[in-house]
Amino acid sequence: MKINNKGKGALIAAITAAATLLSCGLAAASASAAGVDYLPTIGQVPTYTKFQPTADPGKNASDYFQPYWYAKNANDNGGTHIQAHGGQVVKVGDAYYWYGEDRSNGYDNSPGVHAYMSTDLYNWTDLGVALRAVTSKSQLTDKSNADYAYFDKAYNLTKSDGSVDAAKADAIFPYLNTNPDQDGDGAVDSVQGIFERPKIIYNKKNKQYVLWWHSDGSTTPGGSNYARALAGVAVSDNPAGPFTMVGAYRLPNQNNWKEAAGNPSWGENGDSRDMTVFVDPKDDSAYVLYSSEANATLYIAKLNDDYTNVVKTTNVDQSEGQKQYSADGQYPYILADATTDAPVRGEDFQIVKQNGSLEAPAVFQYDGRYNIIASGATGWAPNKQTYYTADSMLGSWTRGVEKDDVNENTWYNNMPEGADGLLSVGDTRGTTFGSQSASVLAVDQEKGHFIYLGDRWDSGKADSTYVWLPLTIGENGTIEMHNPAQEGEPDGWDLSYWGNHGSAKGKLVNWTVETGDDLPKTVNTGGTVTLPDTVNVKEGDDTIATKVTWNVEGGTAVSKSTKAAGNTYAFNVPGTYTITGTLAESSNFNPGRTFRRTIDVSCSNPISGSWKEAHWKGGSACQVSASGGAYDFTITDNANRGVWTDRNEGSAVYQPDALDVNETLETTVKPLDLGGNGDPRAGLVVRNGLTGANGGKGYATLLASPSGVYMQYDSNADGYIDKETSHVGTGFGDQVQLKLERTSTDTLKGYWRASANDEWQDVATVTLTGADVTGLDAGAFATSNSNAGAFTVAFNGTAFGSQTAAVESIAAKGPEATIAKRQTLAHKDVTVTATLTNGKTRVLEPSEYTLEGFDTTKLGEQTVTVRLVTDSSVTATFTVTVESNLARLFCSSAAASKYEPASSWASASTADLTCDNNLSTNWSNWGTGDTSPWLSYTFDKAYQLGKLSVAVDKAKGEAAPKSFTVSYLAEDSATWTDATLPAVTVNGAAGAVTEADVSALPATKGIRLNFTYADGNDYAKIAEVRIAEGEATPEPQPSSNANLADLTVDGKTVDGFSADTTKYAGALAGDAASYPTVEATAADAKATVQVEQASAENNGVATVTVTAEDGTAKTYTVTFGELPQLAELAVEVTKDSYQVGDKFNAADVKVSAIYKVGDTETLRKLIDPTDGDLKFTGFDSATAGTRTITVSYRGVNATFEVTVTATEVTPGPGEQKPGDTNNPGNTAKPGSTATNKPAANGAAPLSNTGAAVAAIAVVVVVLAAAAGALLVIRKRRA
Repeated sequence: MKINNKGKGALIAAITAAATLLSCGLAAASASAAGVDYLPTIGQVPTYTKFQPTADPGKNASDYFQPYWYAKNANDNGGTHIQAHGGQVVKVGDAYYWYGEDRSNGYDNSPGVHAYMSTDLYNWTDLGVALRAVTSKSQLTDKSNADYAYFDKAYNLTKSDGSVDAAKADAIFPYLNTNPDQDGDGAVDSVQGIFERPKIIYNKKNKQYVLWWHSDGSTTPGGSNYARALAGVAVSDNPAGPFTMVGAYRLPNQNNWKEAAGNPSWGENGDSRDMTVFVDPKDDSAYVLYSSEANATLYIAKLNDDYTNVVKTTNVDQSEGQKQYSADGQYPYILADATTDAPVRGEDFQIVKQNGSLEAPAVFQYDGRYNIIASGATGWAPNKQTYYTADSMLGSWTRGVEKDDVNENTWYNNMPEGADGLLSVGDTRGTTFGSQSASVLAVDQEKGHFIYLGDRWDSGKADSTYVWLPLTIGENGTIEMHNPAQEGEPDGWDLSYWGNHGSAKGKLVNWTVETGDDLPKTVNTGGTVTLPDTVNVKEGDDTIATKVTWNVEGGTAVSKSTKAAGNTYAFNVPGTYTITGTLAESSNFNPGRTFRRTIDVSCSNPISGSWKEAHWKGGSACQVSASGGAYDFTITDNANRGVWTDRNEGSAVYQPDALDVNETLETTVKPLDLGGNGDPRAGLVVRNGLTGANGGKGYATLLASPSGVYMQYDSNADGYIDKETSHVGTGFGDQVQLKLERTSTDTLKGYWRASANDEWQDVATVTLTGADVTGLDAGAFATSNSNAGAFTVAFNGTAFGSQTAAVESIAAKGPEATIAKRQTLAHKDVTVTATLTNGKTRVLEPSEYTLEGFDTTKLGEQTVTVRLVTDSSVTATFTVTVESNLARLFCSSAAASKYEPASSWASASTADLTCDNNLSTNWSNWGTGDTSPWLSYTFDKAYQLGKLSVAVDKAKGEAAPKSFTVSYLAEDSATWTDATLPAVTVNGAAGAVTEADVSALPATKGIRLNFTYADGNDYAKIAEVRIAEGEATPEPQPSSNANLADLTVDGKTVDGFSADTTKYAGALAGDAASYPTVEATAADAKATVQVEQASAENNGVATVTVTAEDGTAKTYTVTFGELPQLAELAVEVTKDSYQVGDKFNAADVKVSAIYKVGDTETLRKLIDPTDGDLKFTGFDSATAGTRTITVSYRGVNATFEVTVTATEVTPGPGEQKPGDTNNPGNTAKPGSTATNKPAANGAAPLSNTGAAVAAIAVVVVVLAAAAGALLVIRKRRA
């Protein structure tokens, strides 16, 4: 769940409020059965020779609050359980003084601060109450009261006139009174003060002991006992008291503490709760450490030279409601509001951890370094305590010793074993061995011998006891708290502990172990690590070869190695394991010094695809191998109580909705590590849903255990197992095979066998009450059950019966996001789903297919082919886009100035979230007090860059920075150089992307973005950063363009031309005698074009071949087909009769040429009579008769006939008919042919004239008709 700033603040407030109320004892809680509500006493106090052993069996154990630690009464008459809770031990001369809360009367009515004295730290004498509380106001105002003299001496209550200073009594009474019922009637009638975490320091200048404590209490009768939130201070000239209170103060806060703390719903300016004090041995300056800002933030403030107040003071009580007390009228100036008198962070105060919810600080110093141990704010309940280090008290504090390591901001209770900053070693319950820090005692400062003083709280009761454990200074200055009871000293430990645990023989010097490549940080499942018998220990300038023995968590010894005769260990189960080396004695240190390395065993194939994993009480799972639908898994199930009528605790690897009716599921169960559990169980599980612990109905298991094989099921559909069948078989053994069969909607049958060579044997048939009709979730299941430790088991050959069928086809889906150039295309980003021959589907494993066609060096979209290994003809494809992004390619190197830590509502907002290709995740430095925010990315070598882009919060642009500048790592430098590029203004709109050109930078092996906050903001959020390589000028590559720009036929572009269309149909004229000319123009001037024109030889196909510069060829064709041929002539004779002597007129004959392709006529064309190729032969009009005329045209002939007749003469008027002798014009002899001669004057003969006249008459008639028509047309037009 992602929460906005306002919501985040509210949640912090709620968490811290709840934690503080619990811590302050305000939450309702019953006393543990393990404790008692009275002060334990003893008649004869034993003589102690050791610190008592510390066990951590859990708060419900009967001996959890034992053993008691008794101190002798001052009169040596018996003793009582020491009442020095939340306290401190101070050495004065040869004696030790132990101060702490006196809980003799329980939580209320505390007598005050108790003191004890010892000379050996084991045996203590009761010195009584050093700072006394009052239980009645009369102790301050009534001279007859037995206690008045004591308080009068401490506070000068008697005036010079002998009267009681009632005003002073009234002023100090609220802070000293611990009795809310002044009149004893059982009703609350008074405000009440409390004394917590008293600490004493000695002021050399004043020769005075100064006691500070958490002075809290109610402000109204019956109100909260934690309403004041003050730090009380008292002084005494004697370490045993009496101490006189001189103040109760609020302490400095940053001015914007409410916003920084997430705007909590409670808390006031300068509130101070769990605290301690410290004197710096370097310069005798003193400091107070306190939990503030509604318990969210741990502070340090410098004290004045008297150690009785802070440095910056005022004569005004600045607390809300004037809650403070000051004997001299000076109060702390609370808020760092930048005024002249205000405290300044880094000079007068400092923040150790913002929003860490830390309390119970304990501080000590060695070798010039300062160390703070702190508890989480979890009420009376113990937690995983952490420590912080700094080079100065008001400097910058780091959790552990490594700055900005992976666990710098991990929530304290989530710190893994061996993490930098985690205090305890071997603290399996994660409770700091059942304690909360009170203080740290330096036994031998120079050699680094310190004792942790802690409390084991019984809700503030008198029997709350103590945990004292040795602290050692480990490798690189780490602080380690060991529990000797877990290291072979069950009867307790003494001050010789350090001599057997690596103590320095002289002054402690920072030391490290050089392991180099002998201890890899990571290994995959199945991998091995070989450990040497000797390592180099570096102390200052000395390097000493030292023998070492190993304790290897999670590893199995394989064999001796030839490398330094070391041991080789195999790691088969994923997880983070600690390898502990114990050093032998050397010239500089005693034996027993330990160091640790962690090794991450990565699962080679995490659970993925169609398989899911669920861990209802924590655990892990890994896929070991897969083949043909059968899978091998390992499951590690954390310590838990199993599955039964009121609980569901276990781990499963399953497929959703997979177990249909008649479906089977089988596996081979092989336990690997029982984890100390007496009755761990593993097998198969089915249920309507397995995602969450309570997944509903249809619930049953088939389990193997040390006691046999059996089934369990939910008979009443309430979501819990409540029935169990009889046990069969002999249990786990080396391995056992199990099978489930869903025989109907609501019945399930279980089988078992010892091995594959045996027959399946029935276990039982059970009812699936309330089961879904369709598929049930089903898979492998393990539960540690006995709650002792993590149970690890292998499940081999796990398979659903239907999913082992052959693959018929596949479908593939690639990564949704882009891939960075040079980044591998990971199988985890590809999903290949197979359809089986039985119609079922399953997700294939990477071993079952190959990926082809992906080139990670090429940018842009690529098509990837997925090919089935068992049948290479079965393929599928998907596309993937490759981009240039060095930030993503080297995302593991991403770093930030600071980042928002993990919390109960969200994971840490780390730098690598800016290069995960996900705009929904962000880097944020909220709540860190970061004043110089930056993000950086380093590369494997120097690159010439192009552009970089910054994307802000996708949801609403929250906390977008105002601008950024760029720094870079030059190729030959390890130092960041500020670029001369101008600052880039950031677009703060939601999801906006801001680009910057960084191509002007030299070749660079790292980029850092230096941000400036937007006005009014003190933190920033960035969603994504992209850093692109510069576009280097590519070497000219021959063009592969073999396209045409134009294709023409007889100069005209072919219809529908496109460079992508390579085949065209050409058109021919019906009488084409030759093919058209085809011409082409290449799209690339560097390409060549060759044209083979269409011809009869190539069947009328014109071919254009385009050859690109790189030799790529492309062919275009234009198909015309066969040329038409002149096949015959068609003759239409319009005049077929001639007279003798007439001339032949070609116009009297219409001749058409007929063209054909094959038998198909393509054209019939009338031939122009004047065409020179048209010839007529065979006409002769000299004599009458029939003539056969031959017409020839281009080699084709046709014939037709005409008739030639003799000329017939018709006499005109006055002319004789033939044979008429009276015709004077007839000069022919009888029997001869008449010849028409022209008249003497040249006129035509009369007969001819008559014919002409007739012809003229016809023409006149035609013309007249035409004229009439024209007249009609014109008339119509009019």
